[in-house]
Amino acid sequence: MKKIFFCLLLCLVIVFVACATNEEWVVSVDGEKIDRGEFTVYLNEQKKSFEAQGGEDIWEADFDGVSAVEVAKNNAINTITMVKVACKQAPSLNISADKTDEAAIEERVNEIMGEFSPEELKSLSLDKNKVTRIIKEARIQSKVFDYITEGYVVNEDEFEEYFEKYKQENPLVFKSCDIREIFIQKDTDDALEKKERAVELIGKGKKIDAIETALNTGSNTDVKPLEGDLYSKSIIDGVLSAKNGDVMFFEDENGYYIISLEDTFFADEAAIKEQLRQNYISEKKNEIYKQQNDKWSADVKTEKNDKVWSSITEV
Repeated sequence: MKKIFFCLLLCLVIVFVACATNEEWVVSVDGEKIDRGEFTVYLNEQKKSFEAQGGEDIWEADFDGVSAVEVAKNNAINTITMVKVACKQAPSLNISADKTDEAAIEERVNEIMGEFSPEELKSLSLDKNKVTRIIKEARIQSKVFDYITEGYVVNEDEFEEYFEKYKQENPLVFKSCDIREIFIQKDTDDALEKKERAVELIGKGKKIDAIETALNTGSNTDVKPLEGDLYSKSIIDGVLSAKNGDVMFFEDENGYYIISLEDTFFADEAAIKEQLRQNYISEKKNEIYKQQNDKWSADVKTEKNDKVWSSITEV
């Protein structure tokens, strides 16, 4: 009887362990199950990237109806898949993590471990060996990326076209202005009267203080920077083409603007161009690598563990 009871108990333990193991993995990449700990390492990188771009409030946003958290989770899967695929291709490319990578891997492992509390590391089953393996794989993927893209050479004509387009679309990056402003809202009873009076005063060469005294709009005429997201393109272009001291009149669907150009500042165009060049090279290399990665990943199958996946509701 004791023997039968022991066998039944053993079976229950085996079933329990099997079920628990089955529930621990988040996603499977070509048959390799990625547990919650490894997935969280990648998801944490997404968290840092998202918040660097949109701050902590970004998690309240959605992208085409998909929550930021869900987008981050899917991005984590894409990154994991890219890393795993690269690691499978690495031997045929004679690429591995060697002694020259050890210091960088060790430093990164310590950084990652430091991002989690001891309790979190324990609950996620994250120890140094596992994190080292994760970072080693990421290092290999980085070396595969370098190998695939090392032959890229910038097409100078295409880059110049890219640069000129950027200049046209982002004029305030190269030239910024301090302004003072009077704003007249269109839907007020005396808006047209004040508009006509403003145009008359500007024509007489009056400065903004005298115009505000005459119109009494209550506008804050303190000096402030010209911000691209607050004005239409026609207003920005008009201010940028003016001289310091000019007072101008503009109109858009919101109202009437009397703007005084107080000062103008020019950025280091050569430095901006060099930074854009590096960004351009990075974009082109990413395009090249994506094409190769898409070929490698064509037959790779990914599967989500729906129960665990749906339980991850924050990053």
